[in-house]
Amino acid sequence: MKLAILFILTLFSSFALSSEVNGSLCNSSDKFFPYKAAKKAEKSDYIIEAFNMYCQLAFNGDYRAQYKLASFYSQGIKNYVSVDKEFAYLWAKLANSQVQSRKKSLLVDKLAGQLTNSQRVNADKNFLVFVQKIPSGRRIDQEYEPIDLAKELRLMEKRRKNEFVGSRIKKDEMPKHLKIVLF
Repeated sequence: MKLAILFILTLFSSFALSSEVNGSLCNSSDKFFPYKAAKKAEKSDYIIEAFNMYCQLAFNGDYRAQYKLASFYSQGIKNYVSVDKEFAYLWAKLANSQVQSRKKSLLVDKLAGQLTNSQRVNADKNFLVFVQKIPSGRRIDQEYEPIDLAKELRLMEKRRKNEFVGSRIKKDEMPKHLKIVLF
């Protein structure tokens, strides 16, 4: 776990965050989705697609998406994102660093309580690098033109159906953003 965080921080220090780097960390589409689209995808039970949209937004500085990533990493997504309390703590603390709220503070405190002392000290050290490399405090949905989310969700559903063939999974690879973080 610690090696994964150190690896991702090393990755960030070697590249300036750009859409190219975000594309390799987040399994996203060619389009940039606003926060409202990610929220609607999540409510429509397109959790994996919502996670990828939130991921893309979080790396671009949307504090609400950073909070959502913290929630996803603290609970995990079955067969997609494993539970990582230390990484969740980093995202929650980053989300709360610029635009503070009681809800985010409670999540930071809850996650801090679930970490061992050494994990928390390590996460706090990594946070100093994390906060320098990833922007925070923005509301990105106000910066982009509206999209036809219903159409995009139908396309995502079509792609998702194409991934599965009978009882075999056609796409056996781990998502790119997890592969980079874990290996």
